[in-house]
Amino acid sequence: SARRGAARYGSLAHNLHRAPRVLLARVILRALELRAEQLANRLLPHLASLPSGAQLLDIGCGTGHNGAALSLQQRMTVEGVDVVDLHLVGPSPRLFDGQRLPFGDRAFDAGLMLFVLQYSEAPGRLLAEARRVISGPLVVIQTTASGARTQGIHALRSFFQGRFAYELSSFAGLVSAHQGHALMPKNAFGRDELFALFDAVGYRVASFASEPGMLSSSLGVSRDLFVLEAQGR
Repeated sequence: SARRGAARYGSLAHNLHRAPRVLLARVILRALELRAEQLANRLLPHLASLPSGAQLLDIGCGTGHNGAALSLQQRMTVEGVDVVDLHLVGPSPRLFDGQRLPFGDRAFDAGLMLFVLQYSEAPGRLLAEARRVISGPLVVIQTTASGARTQGIHALRSFFQGRFAYELSSFAGLVSAHQGHALMPKNAFGRDELFALFDAVGYRVASFASEPGMLSSSLGVSRDLFVLEAQGR
């Protein structure tokens, strides 16, 4: 009887210890779903011309929520590729070294690169690889900032939405505690720098839109959207 009581107490204590993490995991997953839905609504007008069954490459696919949201709203096949496996929904991504994409030339009809370039050790090389494997448009969303003040705001925002969010997810048991190196920012971009980078690797900006909202207009920090098309095709 004493043993059974101790066992029940131990089980109750274990469940009480896990309860905050389970709740946190649910909150994080819901937040990721909502964010992916918002991004999908912003992306879909730029992908509407793709044929049914189009092959879309999600470069730096992360948790997989963005690709899943697009697959639900438009008939396309989304394949994810990343440097580490952080997926929580959908199939596991193809892993690569961050520079050479493991696909043949023009293997995909279109591509996504959402908040990826700041983590790349060689953003120009990665963009050139995207140009090689994608025959159609590449849609890039990247945070930009100008001046020391806005760079600081950008760094703080990136920390909370990148490394801090990863640590919370790790605490909640959603991701491994040993993959955070992939979310260490290596670059910060101004808008003009991105235009120059795209041009240097053979892309032209077919469409551009800054982030709507007060933060973008008043502080100069924006999640800019670029629709890129390969020059010379």
